[in-house]
Amino acid sequence: MKVRILITLTSIISCISYAQQPLFEQLTIENGLGSNNVYDIDITLDGEVWLTTDNHLCAFRGLGFSTYEVNDSSLTGLFLDAKGMIWVYSSNGNIYDFDGIRLKKVATETTDILQSSLTNQIVFESKNTFWASTIINGNLLKIEDLKPTQIKLPAESGYFVKELKNGNYITGTGINPQGSNQLHVLFQDETVQIPLTQKGVGTKSSFLVLNDGTFLFSKDFELIHFDRNHVLNRVFVEKNITSLFQDSKGQIWIGLYNGGVICYPDETISSKNVITYLGANSITSIIEDYSNNIWVGTLNNGVFYLPEQQIVRYSAPQLFSDTSSKIEQTLGIKTLGSSDTASVSDLRIISTRSSIYDSIPPTIYINNLRIMNRDTVIQTDYILPYNLNFLNINYIGFSYKNPENIQYKYRMIGIDKNWTYTNNNSAQYTTLPPGEYEFLVSSMNKNGIWSESDAQMKFKITPPYWKTWWFIFTMLAAVTVLSGTILFLWIRNIKEKERAKSEIDKKIAAAELQALRAQMNPHFMFNTMSSIQHYITTNETESALRYLSKFSKLMRRILDNSKTATITVKNEVQTLDLYLSLESLRFKNKLKYFIDIDKSIDQNYDEIPAMLVQPYVENAIIHGINHKEGGGTINVSLTRENEFIKCIISDNGVGRKRSAEINKSKNKKHKSAGISITRERLNILNEAQENEANVVIKDLVDERGNAAGTKIEIYILAEN
Repeated sequence: MKVRILITLTSIISCISYAQQPLFEQLTIENGLGSNNVYDIDITLDGEVWLTTDNHLCAFRGLGFSTYEVNDSSLTGLFLDAKGMIWVYSSNGNIYDFDGIRLKKVATETTDILQSSLTNQIVFESKNTFWASTIINGNLLKIEDLKPTQIKLPAESGYFVKELKNGNYITGTGINPQGSNQLHVLFQDETVQIPLTQKGVGTKSSFLVLNDGTFLFSKDFELIHFDRNHVLNRVFVEKNITSLFQDSKGQIWIGLYNGGVICYPDETISSKNVITYLGANSITSIIEDYSNNIWVGTLNNGVFYLPEQQIVRYSAPQLFSDTSSKIEQTLGIKTLGSSDTASVSDLRIISTRSSIYDSIPPTIYINNLRIMNRDTVIQTDYILPYNLNFLNINYIGFSYKNPENIQYKYRMIGIDKNWTYTNNNSAQYTTLPPGEYEFLVSSMNKNGIWSESDAQMKFKITPPYWKTWWFIFTMLAAVTVLSGTILFLWIRNIKEKERAKSEIDKKIAAAELQALRAQMNPHFMFNTMSSIQHYITTNETESALRYLSKFSKLMRRILDNSKTATITVKNEVQTLDLYLSLESLRFKNKLKYFIDIDKSIDQNYDEIPAMLVQPYVENAIIHGINHKEGGGTINVSLTRENEFIKCIISDNGVGRKRSAEINKSKNKKHKSAGISITRERLNILNEAQENEANVVIKDLVDERGNAAGTKIEIYILAEN
């Protein structure tokens, strides 16, 4: 038995789900549509579906789309003339006719008028006549033989609807949308005036003649159902209304911006059966083709069509307000007789029925307040702690002649920037932040008359103790004391570091001075000058000059480099090259050398400490190459390893062991001052820069294990 019940419930849920979301088919650019932004749809006399997109006119002929491009990215709508010819217009006032092959811009004087006003509609009337309306500036144009005539609208009109001779209607923004809340419906034989809920701001409006001869008008979120004598119904929806349509079965379709489609399946706005389709899509247009398929244009999601199907009726929650489930003879329209003019001075508003006109403003009361879902005694002012900030406010409006037809608007000053319009008699505010608020609510009767005064209620939500001024002051004082202590310790630490740095700088300066003395050692200078003297006494003037020129350049570079703590890699290499070339000349080409710089090093940008490499090169020449018969070779290479520059100095001399033996046999106790000074400099730099630059010396051997030279690896922290 339980299994049968479960199966039955599952079947019912499935049926309801299908009823709510029938099988809409979606067509997008992947199906050949010019763009996923569809602005208008119409059906030609031969049954073809035509659409306007960003800059395309598209035709659906059953298998796919044919597209016709135009250099205008603001195409808005299309309409058909008496011959079934297609006309297309854009929001900036351009009008195009379509000859079956291409869109051709029509030269009219309307472009200048409509360009700054945003076109609302263009509607065909007769052979050579059509009408255009705008969203702003209150323009209504009659265009005959492509020449526009400005039609004067009533000065107090907020919005208007104009009946044309062929039975079509055009709607748009009136002369004074921000100063007037009146809709003027300009029939051929009379003008009727309907009060709107609020003044306009120049927004898109829509109009529809229903199958029973009554009318629908919409702007923003307000929908008015009326005939020539009465306001039959006035409803609010959650989103702005963008399009109105009634199909051949009588179903009323309402397109919303970011709200999908609302459908009344039983032909009346007062129905409790409401169906919603297409979720949060922004709807631009709705139409029915000759096969009774419903087509829905959207922004960003192409076009949807609903194949002809049986009407599904079911009870669903009412999604927007319904002011009346019973039509009464309550007059909500004021009319102007056909014998009167539309000028301000001659305008006469008269009643078309002797029935009662509800001109008495409804009263409004706040009748219940629930705080944190608990009933509370009604007061005008409340002071609540921060954790009692969940409010449910109930209110009720009274209209003595139409007590059931009440609409409301409310807002919480301090939270809401705009009024919220609804037929619900409650408002809810969750987690109100600390602050002062005032709740206002007003009611409106069926004839659009609001309460003379708003019902109001004030709230003050106190902050938690940690947001009070005394707590914040205490915390600021504590933070100030703590910050002062930290600042004092920080400054003292900085001074100690500066003192230590000063000591290190002194050591570095002394070490650099010693390095300079080491580079300009007397032996090297004596040997160099002896070589120059030799060239002079042997009349080798050219060699002597070349030698002397290089020597002077080297001395100048050494002195220049001694002025700064670091120099570029390029500068160091050039200095090293001068030194090696002099030594090569002095040893009569017994010495060969090669310097290789890796491409990963930017020689002009990367810097290393001055006078750091040369002492090791000098040591390799004196103790390695100098003792080798036939001379030798020194290779210097620089590569990058992370933040370090690795300098490798290798020679193929006699090696450290053999050099020591030779020096001992000759009673030479030479100790390289340059090497010891350089080591000391590296230690000081490591201490100052907190890095681990070091020197590694390796003895090279051949395949038989004999000494084959020395290899020195220096790791230098690169600076830039």
